[in-house]
Amino acid sequence: MIKSISGYFFAAFRTRYYYRLNTVFQLIGVGVIILIQYFIWINIENGNPNVSNNIEIILYVILTPILMRMLPSHSTVQFLATKIIDGRITTLLLKPIPLFLINMANELGTILYKIIFITLPTLLIGGIFLNELDLSIITFERILFFSFAYLNSFILAFLILQLISYLAIFTGNYWGIMEFYDALLIIFGGILIPIALYPDWLQEITSFLPFQAIISTPISYLTNSTLNTSTPIIIQIIWIIIFALINIIASKLISKNSLFFGG
Repeated sequence: MIKSISGYFFAAFRTRYYYRLNTVFQLIGVGVIILIQYFIWINIENGNPNVSNNIEIILYVILTPILMRMLPSHSTVQFLATKIIDGRITTLLLKPIPLFLINMANELGTILYKIIFITLPTLLIGGIFLNELDLSIITFERILFFSFAYLNSFILAFLILQLISYLAIFTGNYWGIMEFYDALLIIFGGILIPIALYPDWLQEITSFLPFQAIISTPISYLTNSTLNTSTPIIIQIIWIIIFALINIIASKLISKNSLFFGG
């Protein structure tokens, strides 16, 4: 079983490496995003001296695009959803390995590639701007909290995307749902703007949603930004349990309906 799972892991890594030209364009895209975000907030700082915690905010917007490349994304959905739509899911269901572990192995292989060929080079790009900031706020304790929060956010994002892939059996497509998910992540996850800068009423709404638990929580630990709730990791764990239970139910429905849908 371990050998079979590792096969999906290495296959995902080799597939990404084969299309490494795409990685070059991703690096360019991330670099442009960091550049734009950096100069936007530098200009806000220069023109608005009354705005507090500018170092934390700038650090936040520089590190957020990097974190996003270390989290499950469209590839998680695409791996299963395409197989559900064209009927190949039945082949996976015949294997003595749960769909969850197959998809997780595929995603871990993808993430390993992203860390080596996207995240690390991006950190070098971001280092040009990070050198100008006071990084003393990134203490060892904060790195530990970030690591644990990142692990939770990885699991939570994977569970949500796994569920979206299951929905393909009923929708026939997953792009619309993914666009909706991306929009919610941008608004309530704090991708473009730190949630600490949102109006109080919007912060209240986002504080207990899973989207801020994916992006804002780990980054806020690392950058010393204001967290939306006093128990952010507990919020993460609660959402992990909720989506894990939903995934268990959904996987059973997939097994029952796979004989009638998807090709």
